[in-house]
Amino acid sequence: MTDFPLPDEHGVTRVPNAVISALLDGDTPRDTITFTLRAVWWLDRSRAYPRSVHISDLRSDRTLVSELGSRFDDALDSTLSRGVFVVAGSGDGERLMLNTVSAVRLTASDKREPDTAKNGWSQRAAETSIEDAYRAYEANIAPLTPMIRESISDALQDFTDEQIVSAVRIAVESDSRSWSFIAAVLRKWSTGGVPSEHKSRGDSRGSRLSEDELQRYLKEQR
Repeated sequence: MTDFPLPDEHGVTRVPNAVISALLDGDTPRDTITFTLRAVWWLDRSRAYPRSVHISDLRSDRTLVSELGSRFDDALDSTLSRGVFVVAGSGDGERLMLNTVSAVRLTASDKREPDTAKNGWSQRAAETSIEDAYRAYEANIAPLTPMIRESISDALQDFTDEQIVSAVRIAVESDSRSWSFIAAVLRKWSTGGVPSEHKSRGDSRGSRLSEDELQRYLKEQR
């Protein structure tokens, strides 16, 4: 095989353990294995959140075209029946996502355009029972970048989704839409304690940071 031996600095595709378990149950058709692994390859290179790949891109993928040909739809149906992926969107916009908690939240949520309150906070993000730090940031602050996604992931080690959503809300209401401001709010909470549920939802004024406070917190982090 021309791909071996591997160079010392070889590429890697991250395959979740649950996916490996689903493929190694002894009863998985070859086409399903091929489709699943190629879809995971695409997802590992995706920058969307949650990671996704358009089914139309998979249909034109040279590896899948070569290996599956006219069996593509059967392989897709077989793969979906195993619960590894969920489908979002419709028509030409259909895309696959790994069956994660965030993906289930996204596909189960209302697809309507969110209304916006006077203060600019998305009503959908403010009122929904779905608390997701990544979605709240992207809906109210700015598109996610790999660095911001990593920063949010780090923050989730110490704070819950709901607490980070509350910090996003404070940033919006303070007209300071940036991750630096949100991080400063979280640092304030890490030393002074997280506000009560009532305070963080009903009256965030006491939790807002002034511009002077923000600059002081940012200076301390340098």
